[in-house]
Amino acid sequence: MTLAELPNACTVGTKCNAKGHQQSWVGYKLPLDVIDGGLPVSAVLTSAPVRDSQVAIPLAIMTAARVDSLYDLMDSAYDAKRDPDA
Repeated sequence: MTLAELPNACTVGTKCNAKGHQQSWVGYKLPLDVIDGGLPVSAVLTSAPVRDSQVAIPLAIMTAARVDSLYDLMDSAYDAKRDPDA
C-alpha cells in the first residue's frame, strides 16, 4: 500500500483496552519518523483507525529520501507478514 492509498479523513476508531473495555476516539493519527534525539524527519496524516504497520515502510522510504541513516528501529509489531487485503 502506498501513502496515497491510505485514508486520511477524520474518522471514529474503537478498540478494546487492556481491561477489555471499549475505547473510542474521533480524529486522525500523525505517525512520525524521528532521528536520534527525537527530531522528526517525516510525518504522515492518516485516519484514526489506520494501523501503524501500514504506514511504517512507506514512511521509512520517505525518510530515506531525505536523510542518510545507519538503521531503522521499530516496534516488534512491525515484524509481521504483509496483509494481502491491506
